[in-house]
Amino acid sequence: MKAAAGAEDKRLVVASMFGNTTVAVEHAKAILEAKGYELLVFHATGTGGRTMEALIADGFISGSLDLTMTELADEICGGVMSAGPDRGLAAPLAGIPTVLVPGCVDMANFGGVETIPQRYLNRNLYKWNRDVTLLRPTSKKTVG
Repeated sequence: MKAAAGAEDKRLVVASMFGNTTVAVEHAKAILEAKGYELLVFHATGTGGRTMEALIADGFISGSLDLTMTELADEICGGVMSAGPDRGLAAPLAGIPTVLVPGCVDMANFGGVETIPQRYLNRNLYKWNRDVTLLRPTSKKTVG
């Protein structure tokens, strides 16, 4: 799809964000805005990553600051926030300036602890609340 008329004049940069990468994204936003760019921030919740990738692929974005790749951990581990197996590929394929950081790739997102697949029950689990459990993609067992 060809970018909309005038899209080439926009200085839009996208960024992916999750709680652990918020400070870095906010810092980058201040720097980019001072240089005349507009930063569009997408939460790495599956939908956020897919939307960000689509805007890049459609030619609306001039740079990508992809700091939060947790959606890939969800894709691999069967978590609830996967953005698909091609997550992170749109920007390099589009040939735009790209920063890829494995932020939050050390966690996969599930619902309540009862939704964790049996094969992961020996892994480090963090109960964020009754509806969100984070899985560490490591073989170490949680103590306590």
